[in-house]
Amino acid sequence: MATKAIRIYLVEDEIIAREALKECLLSFGYEVCGAQSTAVKAFDEIQQLQPDLIFLDIHLKGEQNGIWLGAQLHIPFIYLTAFNDAKTIEEAAHTKPAAYLIKPFQHQQVFAAVSVAMSLFEKSEPQASEEVNDLNNHYNLHGELVIKDGYTHYKIQWQSILYIKTIDKYIYVHTAEKRYVLRTSLTQFLEEYQLRQFIRIHKSYAVNKQHVLSFTADHVKLAQEELPLSRAYKKDFLVQMQVGK
Repeated sequence: MATKAIRIYLVEDEIIAREALKECLLSFGYEVCGAQSTAVKAFDEIQQLQPDLIFLDIHLKGEQNGIWLGAQLHIPFIYLTAFNDAKTIEEAAHTKPAAYLIKPFQHQQVFAAVSVAMSLFEKSEPQASEEVNDLNNHYNLHGELVIKDGYTHYKIQWQSILYIKTIDKYIYVHTAEKRYVLRTSLTQFLEEYQLRQFIRIHKSYAVNKQHVLSFTADHVKLAQEELPLSRAYKKDFLVQMQVGK
């Protein structure tokens, strides 16, 4: 039985390097589902395409670099860079990449990096269970979300939640200390509990407005995160933030 090709997205602003990497990946039977040269455009496109893996250059042209994009991702990614200084590596390591390739690299290094990245992701992917599937088991009248993480159940106060992100069939609930996982859609989650303090800012994001520090025409700033504000949700966001009142 033929296996489904791994879908890979490329973020690289050097055309020659991007085409060389694409050719290398295709030679191993991988599918290159898209590519961009800037972090912000790549982020929006990645939400649409939902690739299995991303190759991400650290030093990109534009307002944001690759490390900013890496910090937004919950899809496995591999950093590419021509710089191997300690400062760059240390900063990149905080975003937990699956691998780190120094340019120029050999074809077999690319193949090995993809294999390791996908192996790590398969081991860490959330597993469905009765506790995760049944939302009613995770909410109580005291305003607490109860999530099972491993063998431990955690109670989370709503006000401690910074933002919620959705990927595929899961939502990722982010607090300042930890990230938790539920198997549901973001729309269902918000509608189920009518959480007035949460504002949808993107099809993939909702933020707790108590934690919004500032915002621009296309981004919302939290304490340690900068999230995209899409055109489709901007009007409602501005109304709820009482802009102009």
